[in-house]
Amino acid sequence: MYTVSEPFDDFPGSAAWDAEERAFRAQIRRHLTDNRAPVFDRFDMKNSLVETLAWHRRLAAAGFPLPVCPTELGGRPRSVALQLVQAEEMAAVGANFSVNIVGISMLTPLLLALGSPEQQARWLPPVGRGEELWCQLFSEPEAGSDLFGMRTTAITDGVTLRVNGQKIWSSTAEHADFGLMLARTEPGSAGKHGIGCFVVDMKSPGIDVRPIKQIGGSAEFAEVFFDDVTVPMTNVIGAPNDGATAALRVLAAERSGLTMGSYAVFAAQFRDVARLCAQRGTRGHRDALAKLWEALAVQRLNAIRQASAETEEPIQLLALAAAGKLRSGALSVMMQDLRAELLGMSAAAIGPDDHAAALGGERFVSSLGLSLGGGTHQMQRNAIADGLLRMPRS
Repeated sequence: MYTVSEPFDDFPGSAAWDAEERAFRAQIRRHLTDNRAPVFDRFDMKNSLVETLAWHRRLAAAGFPLPVCPTELGGRPRSVALQLVQAEEMAAVGANFSVNIVGISMLTPLLLALGSPEQQARWLPPVGRGEELWCQLFSEPEAGSDLFGMRTTAITDGVTLRVNGQKIWSSTAEHADFGLMLARTEPGSAGKHGIGCFVVDMKSPGIDVRPIKQIGGSAEFAEVFFDDVTVPMTNVIGAPNDGATAALRVLAAERSGLTMGSYAVFAAQFRDVARLCAQRGTRGHRDALAKLWEALAVQRLNAIRQASAETEEPIQLLALAAAGKLRSGALSVMMQDLRAELLGMSAAAIGPDDHAAALGGERFVSSLGLSLGGGTHQMQRNAIADGLLRMPRS
């Protein structure tokens, strides 16, 4: 008889967890059972963000803050194993991973590596407490996957930066308190040279945020215009004209976080697909389910490897993260294709109140988007060729 088991308990390496890690899983599972995560409605972004950030505050108050950083900076210095446990348990109860991911998974490691003590003390604790929302301001209309083709400028007078230009595809920018931004600080520069990385107050005069309505009806992304926006030089992270180093660190952290977070989400969804397979599946479907489980197990180990990487060279970190993102995209398509095949026509929504089918449809469409968002698969392969394989450019 085909049965469904908890996927987390069977993956390679789980049997070797020590007593501390098993105890932590039990503790956070109890907390999440007693303090359910709010349902995130992408069609009501403002209220969903408020509710989820409030839940982040309760999570932090209970001793489970999301950022991995010293306690005095609002997080916890957790091991990779404990990070993975928390990701798995949060995914199992449907907690939304993408809320404030810029603050949690990008800004935090960047400031720990390159930020001043004053910057760390100002911006990190509110992230851990769920008090301030961040967005990323990297991509431009002519510089998406080719990030270093950016044209937005940030020219300094020695005291402030004056920012002019446009960014696009910025998640939650309409509601964010701060933005992590890249712009050209050296007139006439090109490529990776002459770029600055800095923090922008999203309520500054001269910023115009325009939401982008997507094909599914939600508007979680936005384009952002800057017209002589003033930013203090104290907001610059790292060397003023060496934002490329910061950018590579951020991208590596983003994709590493995506690997762990997406694995946990897919593993949670695996249970539902396994139940469908038990009810409706043929032998061919069960073979596909076994391949999906294998791919999840590999991605779990890959997430551990990325988070445990000892190299500090940004290009190698980015290449490791690129490999994880490639596998995340493939996993997502495998998962949703099998689910759609098992459900058949019943996967289609039959009315505006058919929320289960609508969620399934959104997951199916989103699975295709993973090959584009955060850098196309082609760009990830380039990063692997450059950072790991050291292949010559043709």
